[in-house]
Amino acid sequence: MAVRILLIEDEESLAASLKKGFEEIGYAMRHASGRDGAARELKKGGFDLIILDRMFHGSDIGMEICHEIRSRGSRIPILILSAKDRVEDRVAGLEQGADDYLTKPFAFVELLTRVRSLLRRCVDDVPTCSRLEFEGVALDLNRRTATRDGAPLNLTPKEVSLLEFFLRNPGKLVNRVMLAENVWDRNFELNTNVIDVYMNFLRKKLNEGDRPNLIHTVRKAGYIFEKKQ
Repeated sequence: MAVRILLIEDEESLAASLKKGFEEIGYAMRHASGRDGAARELKKGGFDLIILDRMFHGSDIGMEICHEIRSRGSRIPILILSAKDRVEDRVAGLEQGADDYLTKPFAFVELLTRVRSLLRRCVDDVPTCSRLEFEGVALDLNRRTATRDGAPLNLTPKEVSLLEFFLRNPGKLVNRVMLAENVWDRNFELNTNVIDVYMNFLRKKLNEGDRPNLIHTVRKAGYIFEKKQ
């Protein structure tokens, strides 16, 4: 699964340039241009890192968003972009919970280097970044291997990516559009039955040995990953 970055930036030309640059090197990037859009994307979840513009139309909304993310207990890496380059401005951003602060204008190569550094730091943080687990299903994000109740699951790379998305969103309704954007991402044709095929593969492997089903189909809506009582 590609590294997924959420870019919260109101400057459309810059956002388009960054999205193009990151996608050319294999990262997946979603763009939100304001508080409401950011809230929708953050609710979807599944991101590995957030790049956050500090100022929105003259208001310090980016700092408020950063504070809100941290107040919910999230430890996702956050990198703030801003034209405010005084020492006290950078300190304020870091004190609100950002992991890094890059002033505008900047070179893409420097932004990329900082992003990769934050992602490496995340991989080293074992409790929050390298392992996902729910109801006996565990996924090692570094090795890309999965187990259920300690027994190995023989999953293909795409099945691992599907499982990762569900493990990041247990108990939430997940529709086909969300799966297409987060697992297949680019230029995916929703009218095919590829998602259904892979969902059946993953469900069968998770249920081997008469284990309780965890992937439940919600008619005409999508899927929910949860343990039914």
